[in-house]
Amino acid sequence: MAAQATVGLMLWDGRSRGTLMNVLRMVAEGKAVVVYVQPRRAFVEVHGVRELSTLLAGLDRSDAERLRASAAAEGLESSLAGQATLS
Repeated sequence: MAAQATVGLMLWDGRSRGTLMNVLRMVAEGKAVVVYVQPRRAFVEVHGVRELSTLLAGLDRSDAERLRASAAAEGLESSLAGQATLS
């Protein structure tokens, strides 16, 4: 999906790693993503790595660890570097 899309619109339940991985894939390709975060009932625009912290705010420790592992497996860990919410 990320390779073919020019922009992303995603619905996120606040926990799904699959949705976050698609966001990371899009960001890695320099593509903008708008994510509706259901628990917040709000949209978050992600145009690059800087905006990831807004999206990832409130991610619990176990979900953050799983996201880091999945990102590393796909070579996307650089997208997460410096994300204070994942420390």
